[in-house]
Amino acid sequence: MRRIDVPRALLLDRQPGDDLLLPDEQAHYLRDVLRLETGDEVELFDGEGTIVRGRLAAVGDEVRLKINKLRDSERGESPLTCVLFQAIPKGKRWKWILEKATELGVDSIVPLETKRTVVQIPKQRLKRRRKRWNKIVSSAARQSERTVVPTISDPLSIEEARKEPPRDIDLVAHPGGDAETPQQLLDAIDDPVDSVGIWIGPEGGFNEDEVQTMVDAGMSRISLGPRILRADTAGIAALALVQAARGDLGPGQAEISQSE
Repeated sequence: MRRIDVPRALLLDRQPGDDLLLPDEQAHYLRDVLRLETGDEVELFDGEGTIVRGRLAAVGDEVRLKINKLRDSERGESPLTCVLFQAIPKGKRWKWILEKATELGVDSIVPLETKRTVVQIPKQRLKRRRKRWNKIVSSAARQSERTVVPTISDPLSIEEARKEPPRDIDLVAHPGGDAETPQQLLDAIDDPVDSVGIWIGPEGGFNEDEVQTMVDAGMSRISLGPRILRADTAGIAALALVQAARGDLGPGQAEISQSE
């Protein structure tokens, strides 16, 4: 079944039996890109938890869908809220991070500006970049059957990012020393952990002053194993380990599906 994301307003207060006129962008995608026909089944989601399924009632100058049912809005979403704070790496690796973090259930992504960050985005280009980033996570949410599209903030300094809504625990990935793994650290906590912040530095990592500042602020330093990981690998590895420890990737919880 094909899935597409649509504006939130289109699905507000919809019920089975309703007839939807799809906006031009989504109509073009279904008609001209996917080449679907009348009677084909489609799933629509608004990226904020509302999902409907139906069949195409008309495919022409107008594309209309007749709603058959509403879908469980919890499917595809982790019970653990994960926020990825990560410095933007060079090249195409940021796109890869956005895509894979979305597939792994991240709730939001905060680009970090650190002392060693190489990629600096001029303010006049930021709006265009964020539009592209949002398309990437929206596409990844669609293919991975998520019901919510992760949010992406403007790039923030470490100090600015620390002022974001608080989480139950923040984990700072930094090699060396005797830091515990995410699994070891989370296993030692008896209290419920509903939200986790994962902090990943740029190529070369955070500098020692930044790490010390974050630790002094109550964050926990973690190790991702005996090997030095590239920045793009580190964020995804940390997210997977945290989801396995307290999210929905633990034994008996993961559902493996074939992507389109």
